[in-house]
This record gives sequence, C-alpha cells and structure tokens, in this order.
Amino acid sequence: MQAVLGELKVSSVSPDSMQLQWSVPRGPFDSFMLQYRDAQGQPQALPIDGRSHSVTVPGLSPSHRYHFHLYGLQGRRKIDHVSTEAVTGTEDPEELPRPSEDEKHEKPQDETPPSDETPMRAVLGELRVSSITPSSVGLQWSVPEGSFDSFMLQYRDAQGQPQALAIDGESRSVTVPGLTPSRRYRFHLYGMQGRKKTDRVSIDITTATAVLEELRVSSITPNSVQLQWSVPRGSFDSFMLQYRDAQGQPQALPIDGTSRSVTVPGLSPSHRYRFHLYGLHGAKRIDRVSTDTVTASEEPLPSEEPQQEKPKTEFPASETLPVRPVLEELKVSSVTPNSVQLQWSVPKGSFDSFMLQYRDAQGQPQALPIDGGSRSVTVPGLSPSHRYRFHLYGLRGKKKINHVSTEAVTAGEEREEQPLSPEEPQHEKPQTEAPASEAPPTTAVLEELRVSSITPNSVQLQWSVPRGSFDSFMLQYRDAQGQPQALPIDGTSRSVTVPGLSPSHRYRFHLYGLRGAKRIDRVSTDTVTASEEPLPSEEPQEEGPKTESPASQALPVQAVLEELKVSSVTPNSVQLQWSVPKGSFDSFMLQYPRDAQGQPQALPIDGGSRSVTVPGLSPSHRYRFHLYGLWGKKKINHVSTEAVTAGEEPEEQPLSPEEPQQEKPQTEAPTSEATPTTAVLEELRVSSVTPKSVQLQWSVPRGSFDSFMLQYRDAQGQPQALPIDGTSRSVTVPGLAPSHRYRFHLYGLRGKKKINHVSTEAVTAGDEPEEQPLSTEEPQHEKPQTEAPASEAPPTTAVLEELRVSSITPSSVQLQWSVPRGSFDSFMLQYRDAQGQPQALPIDGTSRSVTVPGLSPSRRYRFHLYGLRGKKKINHVSTEAVTAGDEPEEQPLSTEEPQHEKPQTEAPASEAPPTMAVLEELRVSSITPNSVQLQWSVPRGSFDSFMLQYRDAQGQPQALPIDGTSRSVTVPGLSPSRRLPLPPLWVAGQEED
Repeated sequence: MQAVLGELKVSSVSPDSMQLQWSVPRGPFDSFMLQYRDAQGQPQALPIDGRSHSVTVPGLSPSHRYHFHLYGLQGRRKIDHVSTEAVTGTEDPEELPRPSEDEKHEKPQDETPPSDETPMRAVLGELRVSSITPSSVGLQWSVPEGSFDSFMLQYRDAQGQPQALAIDGESRSVTVPGLTPSRRYRFHLYGMQGRKKTDRVSIDITTATAVLEELRVSSITPNSVQLQWSVPRGSFDSFMLQYRDAQGQPQALPIDGTSRSVTVPGLSPSHRYRFHLYGLHGAKRIDRVSTDTVTASEEPLPSEEPQQEKPKTEFPASETLPVRPVLEELKVSSVTPNSVQLQWSVPKGSFDSFMLQYRDAQGQPQALPIDGGSRSVTVPGLSPSHRYRFHLYGLRGKKKINHVSTEAVTAGEEREEQPLSPEEPQHEKPQTEAPASEAPPTTAVLEELRVSSITPNSVQLQWSVPRGSFDSFMLQYRDAQGQPQALPIDGTSRSVTVPGLSPSHRYRFHLYGLRGAKRIDRVSTDTVTASEEPLPSEEPQEEGPKTESPASQALPVQAVLEELKVSSVTPNSVQLQWSVPKGSFDSFMLQYPRDAQGQPQALPIDGGSRSVTVPGLSPSHRYRFHLYGLWGKKKINHVSTEAVTAGEEPEEQPLSPEEPQQEKPQTEAPTSEATPTTAVLEELRVSSVTPKSVQLQWSVPRGSFDSFMLQYRDAQGQPQALPIDGTSRSVTVPGLAPSHRYRFHLYGLRGKKKINHVSTEAVTAGDEPEEQPLSTEEPQHEKPQTEAPASEAPPTTAVLEELRVSSITPSSVQLQWSVPRGSFDSFMLQYRDAQGQPQALPIDGTSRSVTVPGLSPSRRYRFHLYGLRGKKKINHVSTEAVTAGDEPEEQPLSTEEPQHEKPQTEAPASEAPPTMAVLEELRVSSITPNSVQLQWSVPRGSFDSFMLQYRDAQGQPQALPIDGTSRSVTVPGLSPSRRLPLPPLWVAGQEED
C-alpha cells in the first residue's frame, strides 16, 4: 500500500518564520523534504524526520509570499507531495521584543509601579495533548490574555537529562520529537517576556508503544538468510538481531532503525537457526519477534568449482593445511575516546577471513567481519573511558580455527582538547622562509585502497601505509546525485565505513594522504553497492521462493554469459568487458587473486553493467579473472580470462613532460581509434588566482569525456594528480605555494585512456596581501590599497553586516546575516565545539542564514562568519550565543537580575585585572621526528585562551588555538631534523574581561 500525504496547512506565522502541519492518512514515510525559494529566489531544502508532522521554517523575510512543497520520501525516492502558499507577518510587531530594547521596556514598567499590572496581563491557559506517537508528542495551548515574546518548553529525556525547546511567540502548538515509547514525561511550558519567564503551565503524558510484527524469511541460500519484518505502529531507533552460529556461539547484528530487512551472512548449509529481532530505543529493548529457518543444502553450488581449481594451480598441496594457520599477538595500536585500532599477525598459513567480537558499553554483543588479507582494524562507536575485551577469530570458510584476545580502555573526553588545528597566523612569514631540506615529507606512501565489505547503503574501505605516516586522510567521492562529498579521517586509521550510499550504485573513491592541508599521495578504487531486494515492493517476494522451487530452475539457465575480454591494461588496473547474449542477471561477481600471495578478492558488479575496471593490481603480474552471473545470491553461469598488467615505466612518462601523450594513441590502435578522437579539449585558461590556489576553466567543443585528470608538480617538484568529473568545465586547485610558477596539464579520459590534452601556465599571487586581513579586521580596508591603487576597488563593495542569532535550542543555534552591498562567492563559519576543537562550516554565497547543529546545552559559543571571494577572506562579522540549557536554565526563573550584573562587571572599575595575568617559561617537554610538546605556566591571573604561532617547513605561518585551561600542547605535522627556534614559537594569551 502506497503511503499518502494529506493537506499541508499553515498553523502559525511570524515576520521571519512559519509553522506548517500535515497529516499522513495512509502508510508511513521514511522522511520528508520541504522545498521552497527564499526572498532572493534561491531554492532551499529542509530535511524532516519521518515521524514529524509539523515543522517551523526559520529565516524568512517579512511580508513575503512563499510557496512550500512537502515531499514524502521512502529511502531517497519521492512518493507523494503536497503544497501550500502563505505570506509572512509584517515587521512591526517584531520591533518590540528585541533583546537590545529589553531594558527600555522594563524600565518604564518599574517606574510606574502603582496599579499598572501590564507585565502580569499575559496569561497561559491549558497545555493539552493534540497527538501522541511512540517517539513524539504534539502539544497545544492558548493565550487567553495578552501576548508573549516567545515560549520555552522544558522536560527531561529518557536519560533524565534536561531539554529545552525554544518556540516562537506566535505559535500555539509544538511537536516534541525524539522521545522514548511507553515513557511518562512531564512538560513545562513557559511564557517569556524578553528573557524573563512570566507564566507557566505543565502536563504529564505517556508516549505510545512501538510495535514489531511478523519476522519472516524472504530468501534462503546455503550460507545466508534474508529476513523481513514490519513496524505497524511507532518507530525504533535501531534493531538488534541475535542468533547462535553453527558452533553455538551467540552472534549479534546491529541494524539501522529505518531498515525493514536484513541479510544474515556466514551461515552453515542445512543448519537450523532461530533468530530473535529486538526493537530498540536507545539501548533499551522495547519489543521482540522471532522465527526459525533451515539454510539450503550445498547442492546448488557446483558452479563454484572454478574456485577450487584456482588454489590447486597456485598451491598444489594446500588442501591438507586447514589447521596450520596461526594467529598471534592481538595488540592495541591507537586509542581515542570513541574508537580503538587493533593489529595482529599471522606468522604461519593464512585465513579466509577474521571475526572480531566484543561487547558494547550496554553489554550487547557485537561482531565485526574483517577481510582475510587485513592485519589491522579500527573499531568505531565506542564509549569514552570504558574497558573493552576484544576476541579476534581466524576463519577458514565459516569455521573458527584460532583466536587471540586483548583488552583496551578508550581515552577520556579530555584528550580531545590537545590536537587543535591551525588557524593561519600572519606576521612572521618574512622572518623564516629559510632552511632548505624538505625531502622527508615525500617518504609517506599510500597503497592498495580496497573494499572489505559492502551493504546496500554503505561500503567499508581499507588501505595501507607501507612507508612513513600522514597527519590525516581525506576520502572524496560523488553521491548518487553527483554531488561531491568529502570525509575527513584520522591519520592513524587504516579503514573507514562510508555510510548513506544508494543501493546498486557505482561509486569511485579517492583517498588522499595529507600532511597539514597538503595532499601527499593518493589511491583510488571503484565499487558497486549491494542491491536492496526488499525495497521495490512486496510483489518480488513471491518470486523469491519461485526461484528455489523445482519448477523454476530452468529460468536462470536462459541467462548466458559470453566472452570475458580485456579492453585496457595499466600497471595497476585492468578493464574487462563481457556480453550477455541471452537473458539477464541480477548482478555479477568478479573473483581474482589481488596480490602475489594469491589472496582471493571479490568485486560485486551491478547487473546492468557490461564492463568493470579492476583497481589496485601489481605491475607486470599475471591475473586470472572469473566472472559469475548471479540470480539473487546464486551463481548461474561464469566465464574466465587472463591478463598481465603493464610494466611500471609507461606510468612514469606523463608526469614529467606531456608530449608522450601524443605517442600513446598511435601505439594503441592505428585504425580503430577514430571515434574517441571526436571528443576535443580546447583552451585551458586561468580564471582566478590567489596566493595558494588557481582556478582553471576549459571547453569541450565536440564530443564528451568520461572524466578529466589534471596533472602538475607542486612547489617541491612532486607530481600531483587531481581527478575531475566528466561534466565539469572548471576546477580550483588548492594547496599551492605563493608566487610560484605552475604548469598544468588537463587530460580528457575515456575510461582509463587519455584521449586528448591541453596545457597552461600560471603564477600564484604573492603572499603579502593575504597576511593583512587576518590579524585584525581593520586592515580589511587597507588591503585593497596595497593590492592595486586603481583597479581593485570592486572587491571592497562586498560588505557583511550584523551576524545575529535568530533561534536557539540546547543543541543548535540559527544565525542570520545581511550583505547590504556587493556579493560573496561563499561564506565560512568558524567556531569551537564543546571540546575546544575548531570547526569550520562552508556556506553557499547566496545563503543568508545557517543552522549550526551538534552543540552542547548551556554553553557559550563565539561564531566568526567570513565572506569569501574564491579562497580569500574579504570581510568578517562575529557574534556570541549561549545554547539553551537544562537545570541552570531553571534558576534565572525567579529573577533576571543576573542580566543587569553583566554590564557592571564590564564597567569602569574592572580595567585593572587584565594586567594581572602573566605568562611564563615556554619550554619543550618532548620531541619526536614530526611533533613537539610544549609546556608553560601562568603564575598570576588567567587567560580565556592561548594562540600558538610558528612557521612550518615551507615557511608558511601556522596558528594553533588552545583552551585557556591548558598548560601544554603537542604541535603535530612537523618535519624531521628541522630547527624550530623558540622565538618564532610564541604563545599569546587573551585575558579574561
């Protein structure tokens, strides 16, 4: 039954916000998407949780007509939509309650005490329940007399933590999300005049119960079972599937709360299993359903024989060695507050795979499957300062052969304060451009980005760093909509899980190893996410049993695979092509030994594909590839081929000069390459230049390319390569050095083959102009004068004004700003999180508001908004805000005097204390090849924060912000055997006001 949306209506209007409500008369949606255009005509999209039936749209313009479109989504698919129009309120009523005028309004009230009871005239009446679900409550109220500037709803969550929800003064209803089923809550609604709570009403409510129904088996193979279930009422945060494996060991499989099916891998043929599915809210089990099933027998797998042939040809006598592999020394290689990295060795033999088992902070068993070629794993999602015991099992097939164990305690939250990242200082650059030995950073090498596990909406990747180390990694890819995504990764990690992907979609991942902000090395890989059989509808489930029944076994035979052939070869990849002359397959599986040790690799491929590029191979190595056509999980047909990868030499040539590019097409095919030459690249030109970046543009007057590759050499002469999407016609090259000449070569690619290329040269801008605006905001006006006396006036026309707070919750702040003159390419919002870590939020240049999520309750934040032209900061505004709180928010209820005390502490008598804070003795406490630990003392007074400034090995200024309570810091990312004199390393303290 298709889910249906009903009647989108406006429930409240203010000059800068609207509250919308809707109903879902039939079926549930996974989520909603509200789309509209802002006052400047720019499209806006607001994602909404599938359990919500109302939303407040902030940041609107007064007296403006808006057209809202609400889409109901299942997964990423739009199922239904409703629309409505509304006009925001006028600005006049909004003038009165502004915080800056609070004292003006309160003062006359205090001066007319006799019988003027206007502050008491606003009255709250009857807080009542309008709707209840397992995870939310809808509340309504009335204001029979007077009016309030705003409302504040306070309650305690399931963990007893106080929560506060700020509500617009025009609203008379609110939906409270994120509650726990079958739990009693007490809600307090406060009417506010300015910041003062003047009236209150309360109510007790118990949320509804979420219900699990009908755990059923939708498909069975000899080593897996697919299960499906329904949630007819309410929703769960997550699910947990528990069962015992063939050895009787308990297994637990965590599942996302939006899923309604799961495939359980790694089972044994012809074995009875009992599965228990738990619906969870937080860590609490709310409901449970169970089922029994028996896995299929081994008979349907005779098509696996080619895999038995492969080990026989590579290891003639290895069938007698199942018991010989040995696991040794499971040790902890790194620890953070929420992850542990483990390493182990296999001194003898090899395993097909590994299984890591442990219990989470709630005591629930967890199991993490690991590829047999791995020797390390990062265990994510742990709790700080918690002791864990890890058990690593080595598997042959599904059988546990050996195991090792270890214990580890995760780090405390405090340690997160040390690795502060830099903020770009200024003034010292001319002093230390000097010493000249920068070869060591090039010794760090990235190797072999490979796929270790695949689900319909996630991919786990692993890689190795055989030499040197990186400060961090950056994983880049494009999502299903073609939007670029970037995932920052800690420098100690060797694996990552990429969430939020789309089923049956091909992705290309690029992993960059970084030193500071500079890309040192890169590896790439392709993969296709698993299909999501249960999603299309319920009808295909009837087909599942049919394929297993005796009568329907003839159908898979109709699909035929033919002619697996090699279409192109490079030193580290092979491109394969095949045909399906009859029938079709659900998917393909390519199997081959990736490394010289013959470890088996499996690459899943979408059923519509007829070619694949196999990455991560070794040069001059012979590989045998087996391609299987699959129906569901069953192998129906297979073809094989062999290929030898190219030698390493050809890959060296295109990096130094680009002329060999013209020779390459001639040696590849003299006659049949006419069609690719129809795609033509023209005119690579420089469109903008900054001291550390260049923007390039080009055209494709004829034909099209699959992708582009930009190659150049960095300031140290190291070759760099930047992959670009085939639809792009411009790119910004970051991380360059000021006043340096670069030569850029852009290649148009078909698959992996370079078809055409254009080149250009550019010199980056000098560094001096970039230094001025960073130390203070006043030099912003001097910058245009020093850059160009006559022609640089236009950049000064862009002006940022008035960064202000428009709404506050315990975990988020909404900010708004204006650009009264000119325009910016983009904005950058910078602030520090609750752990003191610097955060940066890039914002589109057309936006005039942003919501900053993930904040901590009752905490003061300082936000800096920069207006950018290209990568250059043109102007900036700042503001402070305190997030809504919990218990501390209750206390200022009785009186608002503390607000009057604040100006007193800033007044005349308090100017002496700042001179009392003293910094002493900056000393080195420890040194490694790429880091230095410093310590200092504050013998008198205190500072709000510290700023450490120094110059890196390239002479670039660096700045490291430090929390005011710290007395030591570790400076990462330095170069070995390099002198850093202490005078350029200095600490500036900001004293408390």
